Amino acid sequence: MSSHVATAILDWGAASCALAGETVCGDQYLVCQLATGMLVAVADGLGHGPEACAAGKCALEQLGQGNGLSLQERVQHCHEALKKTRGAAVSLAFFEPGAGTVSWTGVGNVEARLLPANLGAPGSRAAKFMLTRPGVLGSYLPAPRLETLPVFPGDVLIMFTDGVDDLLMPALPLHLPPQALAENILLLHGKGTDDALVLVVCYRGGRHEC
Repeated sequence: MSSHVATAILDWGAASCALAGETVCGDQYLVCQLATGMLVAVADGLGHGPEACAAGKCALEQLGQGNGLSLQERVQHCHEALKKTRGAAVSLAFFEPGAGTVSWTGVGNVEARLLPANLGAPGSRAAKFMLTRPGVLGSYLPAPRLETLPVFPGDVLIMFTDGVDDLLMPALPLHLPPQALAENILLLHGKGTDDALVLVVCYRGGRHEC
């Protein structure tokens, strides 16, 4: 499954696949507009099959509700809602163009990388890796670790579930559009032993002064 959308703030694409033999994928993603920016999230429902899919969808439904909630509050509400499911790993990020920042947090093994557009070039900024807390929303919620980073037009956020191998950052073809990059990563790095999802988000607007 794949999808591609562009807004004034973000351009993004996503690619996913279910474990062989399953008809639905437990790995789900969300991109939604809030009052002051854009929220993006990936949820990995525990296991695979219909119950994993239901947990993933429940997580994203909760994360996308309400304009005034902090990321930590969204994680807490998601944890409470997922107690009726098998649970999920979740990572989420909020792009705030007025501040020129992205804030992110995660619980479980959904990885995220923030990459500068000129990654690997002389003088380029370093890639940033999300530090998640071990846990499963719906079962065990540690204190979320929130980090806020500067973000610039052309920066790329890649979020991926544990059905995808860890990524070699300099080798990624960041010149590709988000949808093509998501499909490329899934094709080349998907393990084939679990549900898998890759979400690629390119930040387009709201640059702040260095």
